[in-house]
Amino acid sequence: MSEQGQKLDIEITGTGHKLGVHWWGNSELGNDADVEWLVVVVHGVKRRMLEPAALRPTPRDLSAGSESQLQAATWRIYAPEFAHASRDAQPLSSLADLLWSKSRDKRENTNANSHFVWTRAGVYADGSAPDNSRDPALTGHVLMDVLLTTLVRKHPNAKHVRLVGFSAGAQFFQRYCALSKTLDSLRSEWKTLRVFLGTASSWLYLDHHRLNHSTISVDTITNGNIPLEFLPLPGGHKDPLNKYKFGLYAIPNPLNPSNDSIDTIRARLLSYKTTFILVDDDIHFGPSLDVSSPALAQCQFHRYARSLVYLHYLSSYFPDSFASNINTVAVTNCGHDGAKVYAQTAVHAVIWGL
Repeated sequence: MSEQGQKLDIEITGTGHKLGVHWWGNSELGNDADVEWLVVVVHGVKRRMLEPAALRPTPRDLSAGSESQLQAATWRIYAPEFAHASRDAQPLSSLADLLWSKSRDKRENTNANSHFVWTRAGVYADGSAPDNSRDPALTGHVLMDVLLTTLVRKHPNAKHVRLVGFSAGAQFFQRYCALSKTLDSLRSEWKTLRVFLGTASSWLYLDHHRLNHSTISVDTITNGNIPLEFLPLPGGHKDPLNKYKFGLYAIPNPLNPSNDSIDTIRARLLSYKTTFILVDDDIHFGPSLDVSSPALAQCQFHRYARSLVYLHYLSSYFPDSFASNINTVAVTNCGHDGAKVYAQTAVHAVIWGL
């Protein structure tokens, strides 16, 4: 299969709109029931939709034997596109036709304007609803719910599921894992579910403590010379710096319609087996780095430092969950480039491993 892979749509019943999806795999479409490995990838703000192609198993992955069990397995990689309104959407094919129809003739001439779009480039990262949806309850998280439940029906024998997010995609999947009851219920369908989060501008803090910046330099953080200190925000839980998407205060109702408690949301997120991808040269400031007050309250420095601070925070305040469910994998010479990160042998080893 080419680097470009296949393009398709998932139609959301009753809305007149579609979510574009790219996919790659090692089987023909008719062998859907044979698929054992599912990898779902959410892109960063720049929407480089071909980046997930770098995650395709390599000969090294396939020769890993029992550690990966990939030699005889069928796999698929799916990458939904949270389209930006200022970008020229390309006509895609219909996922509904691809999944449930024997005919592929309807895949041509799809109306590109019918896709869901977000007018601000990175707003999808917190799960917000698309701007052209009439229903505020139809959030980005609900669209992911629809995609995953569709994939469960399409691939009933899938055993190993990987959710992979880079940059804003990591923000999306972390918030989604915290808030989605659908994902929580789907876990019983799969033998293993793993979450991989790479080098985001901000993370979801689970209480109102933040880094004490007064005596901290970036070298202190990256070299791990001394333990980091965290202090409660002046306004406590309701401090503006602790509002969602940076904390658990004032989560919008469409993202938490059942009004789950903070304890429930916190426990749900910490229950997922999660690997943080640390990129030690993702150290540059640029237009896509969040420098808002809530992001800077987490850490004033670059993405690599922000990830290290967050991991130290988790290990300090939630040590049992951290020890049981949190892992890291370190890569270098990638900068803030998802394709380079996804091509790393170490990343392949953890994603395609058990």
